[in-house]
Amino acid sequence: MSRWLNFKIKFDIEESFKAITRGKPTDETRFRRVTKKVPRLHIFKNVEAIARSKAMDGIFPLTTNTKEKPVDVLKIYKYQPKLEKRHSMLKSTLEVAPVWIKSNVRIEALMFVEYLAQMTAALIERELRHEMENKKVELLNSLPEGRPSRTPTIEQVLRLFENRSRNELYENSKRIKTFAEPLTTVQAKILSLLDVPVAAYLCGE
Repeated sequence: MSRWLNFKIKFDIEESFKAITRGKPTDETRFRRVTKKVPRLHIFKNVEAIARSKAMDGIFPLTTNTKEKPVDVLKIYKYQPKLEKRHSMLKSTLEVAPVWIKSNVRIEALMFVEYLAQMTAALIERELRHEMENKKVELLNSLPEGRPSRTPTIEQVLRLFENRSRNELYENSKRIKTFAEPLTTVQAKILSLLDVPVAAYLCGE
């Protein structure tokens, strides 16, 4: 509200009268006047600022050097938070920081790999949601504790597959058998929606 209100501290004079003598006042009692300065906050409307704000109320200005239509420029602007949300994956899911390298060339190479990972994650997420819509799958139990989700994220998918392991049995230097634990129902469903062969996760021999 600081744009529309001005304030000033002023000292107001307060007067009071006090009897000179003790006892109950009478018609003959003499009084002396006592004055005291009391600070008070005085608030005033900034009429000009209020008028300017009123004239601009409801107007959403955007300045751009593109040749897009105004409505398309607004759509691009409104999409910005989604883009920033996607970039937030760099510090969370993709764990881009800290960076233990000093060479600018290597830092640029690492960020390029992170960018590819970010794009891959976005494509996996989009493909999964599109296939859920196409195949009329309303819910996917991808949340912790098997809770359902209408919009599964890449974080949920990675969490479901992060503890999978493949085991190989050897006798001396000869590999006898390779096996893996069975897929859970939700894991198999995700692979099916993404059109990923389950053989990549079931390497039994």
